[in-house]
Amino acid sequence: YFSGMPCQIAALKSYLGREYETLITQDTACHSVPSPMVWKDYTAALEKQHSGKLTRFSFRNKTAGWESYHIQATFDNGKEFQQLAAENSYQQGFLKGLFSRNSCFSCRFKGIERCSDITLSDYWGAKGIQPEAYNPQGTSLILLHSDRGRALLENCKGKLQIATAADGTFAYNPAVLTPIQKPARYDEFWIGYGKTSFDELISNCCEPTKEELAKERWNRSLLARAIHRLTR
Repeated sequence: YFSGMPCQIAALKSYLGREYETLITQDTACHSVPSPMVWKDYTAALEKQHSGKLTRFSFRNKTAGWESYHIQATFDNGKEFQQLAAENSYQQGFLKGLFSRNSCFSCRFKGIERCSDITLSDYWGAKGIQPEAYNPQGTSLILLHSDRGRALLENCKGKLQIATAADGTFAYNPAVLTPIQKPARYDEFWIGYGKTSFDELISNCCEPTKEELAKERWNRSLLARAIHRLTR
């Protein structure tokens, strides 16, 4: 059972050159692949701050539930770091794509059809799209691409609560279908990396540019005019 990003599944299949009956491949809906260097520097800073070796790290601790998940780090000296994910600088920079690989901005492995047997994804927006499938601890979306994948899910049915996904499944998870856009301040981040504190750099580079603000105002204006025409 090989699990990885869509590009890694494609790489494995290309390397093997043929299908193997004993191999099951599963990819994950991917936002992007972040820089290993930034991750290494970030965890090193955490270890220095907490005077211990990192033993466990969770990007999505759901003790407080799915909708307010936390970053949680545990160290060998018993110390623990926890922060609301939305307020964590690493998470903010990752979601913005500030330290994503350049290739991710033109990813060729998006779309519903995959070369894997199974795709696992978050069911973002389940509460609004399909309330009966919502769970405070999160709901997963499973895409099946082969008979092998379908057989595996069938064998797991006794341990899972399964329902057919509703229309509009990908409305809140565009990462399944399209690459993320290269952020306007991407180059600014890398120019400042290592010269400015990480938290300050992330804060500055997550601020919208004048062009982005203008575009947002224009979009709001278009929406307001459209609503006005429909309601008058």
